[in-house]
Amino acid sequence: MSRRNRILFGIAAVLSTGMLAYAIPWETSLAFTSIALMIWMSAICVVYGIAEKASIRQKEHKVLLEWTMDRVPGGIIFFDRTERIQYMNQSMLGIWERLGLQRHARAGGSLQELLQDLGIAPDESITYRALRQGVVVNKFRKRFGETVVMLDAVPVVHPNTREFLGAVVYIQDVTEETRAADRMLASLFHQEKLAGHLQQLLDMLPVSVLAIDSEGTILATNDQFASHFAGLTKEQLVGASCRQLAESRGLNYDATDIVKGLRGERVIAQYSAYKDNSFLNYVYPLQSNEGGPIQGAIAIYQDISELEKLKQEIGQMERLDLVGQMAASITHEIRNPLAVVQGFIQLLNERESKAAAPAPNQRYYDMILDELGRANEIISDFLSLAQNRIVEMESRNLNALIESVYPMIQAEGNLYGITARLELNDTVPDVQMNEKEIKQLLLNLVRNGIEAMQPNGTLTIRTAALERGGAALSVSDTGTGIPEDIRQRMFEPFFTSKERGTGLGLPVCYSIVQKHRGTIDVHSEPGRGTTFTVALPC
Repeated sequence: MSRRNRILFGIAAVLSTGMLAYAIPWETSLAFTSIALMIWMSAICVVYGIAEKASIRQKEHKVLLEWTMDRVPGGIIFFDRTERIQYMNQSMLGIWERLGLQRHARAGGSLQELLQDLGIAPDESITYRALRQGVVVNKFRKRFGETVVMLDAVPVVHPNTREFLGAVVYIQDVTEETRAADRMLASLFHQEKLAGHLQQLLDMLPVSVLAIDSEGTILATNDQFASHFAGLTKEQLVGASCRQLAESRGLNYDATDIVKGLRGERVIAQYSAYKDNSFLNYVYPLQSNEGGPIQGAIAIYQDISELEKLKQEIGQMERLDLVGQMAASITHEIRNPLAVVQGFIQLLNERESKAAAPAPNQRYYDMILDELGRANEIISDFLSLAQNRIVEMESRNLNALIESVYPMIQAEGNLYGITARLELNDTVPDVQMNEKEIKQLLLNLVRNGIEAMQPNGTLTIRTAALERGGAALSVSDTGTGIPEDIRQRMFEPFFTSKERGTGLGLPVCYSIVQKHRGTIDVHSEPGRGTTFTVALPC
């Protein structure tokens, strides 16, 4: 209770006692007055004691509140509704010092002066918004030179009367946190840039790379791996389920080598095949440290299809070389007696054909001569394989060569009821070739196509210019096609599916193409026919 209130309270007590004394006799009033004074004095003491205790508690609460505010890590300022500073804590004093605004480190300062020193327009100030618009602003970041602060502004309203009292601003110095975040962003940028370089490196590798996590989700891959999945890019593959991807391609995911990596196993140079490609698989488990939990697996698939093809070609060449050695040693010894036999049969045939009466054995002579001619063809094929010498090459036009033998092709086709047609490209460049051998190659392929068709079939001979330079020759038929097991062995010497075949026609074609540094490919569909394509370089 204030001193003024205590005095007024005492005066009121005296006046009340006097009034009572005036109303009753003096003997009685004396005693009553004494009692009344004692009661009033006691009441005054009680009220005074309560007021003093309340004042002490209020001071204690104020000290405790100020002590707590001073230990808050951020700065706290209270602006009253006249936009002047009424309170700030110790942390705020440190912030003013770092900002070089020590003159504002006092109560009574103007918000407008503070904003002028900070170079902030009033309409940009969150304190103005809290004081004038009653708006709460959270996490507002502002940089002042090297110092970065985070501000929160909250309008203050009396809880009972709802009277507007001012605004509280909470300021945190987040300079170090901002620097740490900037360093982290720089590190992330560096890591992202490094990851981009690593991805470029992965995309340049001639192997397929696949990384998955412990759940089988694809984490990373490269262009080479994505090239085996038509219609999908590596960006679409990342995040996909490896199990779903494998099963959509008809593969048993649990039997794949990469699953072994998730079990902690290593796979080194394991052979596998997918579609028409052959691979060597390398799989390694991904672990944060030696003996730690397995976090995923990485697989490297080396496509060895070309190596397998080269291996087959080397084997093919070895077999052709063996046939050539055999042919070189026996063909001349066989051809000489056959020539003698053929000569005498022709002589006997001529004599009997000039006789007056036809000889009964005339037709047998024709059969013998036909078979001797076939034997000579077989011997010629042997000799073609045996002649491993370098052939003379000249620049010739493939279209002109085909047109020169086209009448012969038409004639042979007519014998079997086959229609032969040409689709020649005028842009085909001249290529280096041995004309005799390329004619033999073309006629062998034509003969195979005619023999593969029923009457009314169509044989098509095409030419085309190659993008990399050179010319392509293709011979297509409309036969029944070639089964896969036969297609794998069709260039082996002596392998044939024909009743009267020798198994030398296609090996001879293969040998001719090799001598011309070209390639020969076969595309066959059951029931639709077969196409042989020969590519010859310039």
